[in-house]
Amino acid sequence: MFVSNHSYQTESSQHQAASSTANHWQQLQQHSSELQLLKLLQQYRQASGWIVLIAPGFKPAKAFWQACQLPLQHILVVHTQATADLSQLIQATLQNPDCQAVICCQKLPSQQQQLLQTFAIQQQCSLHILPTDTTAAH
Repeated sequence: MFVSNHSYQTESSQHQAASSTANHWQQLQQHSSELQLLKLLQQYRQASGWIVLIAPGFKPAKAFWQACQLPLQHILVVHTQATADLSQLIQATLQNPDCQAVICCQKLPSQQQQLLQTFAIQQQCSLHILPTDTTAAH
């Protein structure tokens, strides 16, 4: 009986360790994605037009972004609940003459991405697609 109990404890410990490792890995990926987004946003610190962040998958930390000297007065965040037709939303945003950059954090089919990139160039607006599986809510 003692061996069975020990075996059960070992399996339970291994499961907890694996779960903890997976959680840690997910957090690292999430932080990496947020860091990538932060670096991109810093390119627009001197922005005079809108920077539209679509479906980031997390609630941006205003105090942290202020500390990073991001132009919060020019950043508009559109959360996933409002993105029924992502392609249409991006296209409409690119058409706005006051929009300087669109950053989308959701995956799009490659053909759709190419069409939107071409449209962004025509509209003289920057389009960045940062597909992240790891931007889960904090």
